[in-house]
Amino acid sequence: MSSTTIVRWDGDLRVASEVLTRGFAGYGVPQRETPEAVQRQVEAGYIDPARSFLALDSGIAIGGAFAAARPDGCARLHALVVDPGWRRRGLGRALLRAARNDLEAAGSWEVGTETLVDNHAAIALYTAEGFRTARRVVCLRGEPPAHARTGAETSLHAVRHLPAVVRPLHRDRVALRRMAGVRVALGERGGWIAWRDAVLLDLVAEEAEIDGLLAWLPREPCKIVDVPEGDPLLAALRSRGWTEYATQLEMQAWPGSSCGGDSTSPIVVHPLPPGGGAACERILRLLPRWFGIEGPIVGYRRDVEAMETWVACSGARIVGFITIRQHTECAAEVQVMAVREELHRRGVGGQLLAHAEGELRQKGVELLQVKTRGPSAPDPEYDRTRAFYRAQGFRPLEETMVVWGEEDPCLIMVKSLPATRSAPAGSATRPP
Repeated sequence: MSSTTIVRWDGDLRVASEVLTRGFAGYGVPQRETPEAVQRQVEAGYIDPARSFLALDSGIAIGGAFAAARPDGCARLHALVVDPGWRRRGLGRALLRAARNDLEAAGSWEVGTETLVDNHAAIALYTAEGFRTARRVVCLRGEPPAHARTGAETSLHAVRHLPAVVRPLHRDRVALRRMAGVRVALGERGGWIAWRDAVLLDLVAEEAEIDGLLAWLPREPCKIVDVPEGDPLLAALRSRGWTEYATQLEMQAWPGSSCGGDSTSPIVVHPLPPGGGAACERILRLLPRWFGIEGPIVGYRRDVEAMETWVACSGARIVGFITIRQHTECAAEVQVMAVREELHRRGVGGQLLAHAEGELRQKGVELLQVKTRGPSAPDPEYDRTRAFYRAQGFRPLEETMVVWGEEDPCLIMVKSLPATRSAPAGSATRPP
């Protein structure tokens, strides 16, 4: 009688390549995972043998979960595969739980993965195991433009901390920095592109810069992945003849996520717990469209731990926070507030703000201000931010170029916090 077991992968590249090739069969995207290809994924940090598992039947590998932890706590499940003849027997679930439990035990606070939108069995499994969809991304193939190359080639080190003057698209920067042989080109307007061989690993650019950056690619068809649906870059690349070959779901889970889908734990607001500053910093780093520059992120981490901070928790997981700077006995400011993007428009920000306002009223604070990007620099993300604060009772006071500079206008918004003191029992109300 055969015996099926889950064991840690010992790093045998041939075994992994065979398992991945068989497991990807039948899903529409050709996947011929050679040992050399698996080795490159290990070198890039996508797969870590110490965090990957195999399903064995009588010593023969019939499935695998290939994952890697990361220094920022955002682990990735690179691939979860089971041989076609062994599916629907619970092996995928067993492999997923083995990898996820191991990653969480190693300190990962988030586990992410991708799957094709038509892989309904995988989506059902991930959902039942507590994963939720973060976004849909489109995979494209295309050819670089034929005109002469522009820009200046440089090393990856020179752009590690490139100011976020344009939206970042590629969340996998940790692996990108470790990957050998990566080349990076900088454009004249702050955009940049990174690639290896014929794979476009990252592209951050305004549309006017795209052609110049794509001209640095090798003279052969290449591919780009992880362009979110609705992103302007998607339409720009399609207009240049790039074609879609797959659409994927990015899915995420967190420690303590319950089986059966999204956690139903109510949101509860608490003071910042010991060590909670790290979780708040992680939330900032997951919101690159709002917090994309390294210096301010580090500064906000210090503020979170030095100033009065409250966190929004779903179960044991911190999903948002607000930090208050008190200027005088009667005036305070929202120094920084952030909520995980998948929980935007679900009342978490309003709950945090209401709690902070209640605490401030108890101290006699009468005026609360917040600074955000001004409307003279159009930005759909900050349109939403300003709309949120307006809905919470804030009103625009002044837009100024003095605080953050002429290229980043600052809108100061204010809100009155009327006192809620009740009259002593038996006292008469004095007429006006």
